[in-house]
Amino acid sequence: MLIYCFVRGFVEAPVIPMALGVLGFAYVVETLQYFHVVKLLGWGHSRFANIVIGNHFSWSDMAAYTLG
Repeated sequence: MLIYCFVRGFVEAPVIPMALGVLGFAYVVETLQYFHVVKLLGWGHSRFANIVIGNHFSWSDMAAYTLG
């Protein structure tokens, strides 16, 4: 919801396409966590990469994004 509101502050677009775009972004980030991309890229030591991309996949996160 926070990302949606942030993007909505800069981009004027219809609600449904914007919401689906943000949902897709959330799915991509969560998928990157599933495949441990931070470690694969050798950024495991980077606190910034671990915060931005994350390092823990959760199905409950996917459900929460979808319900949100």
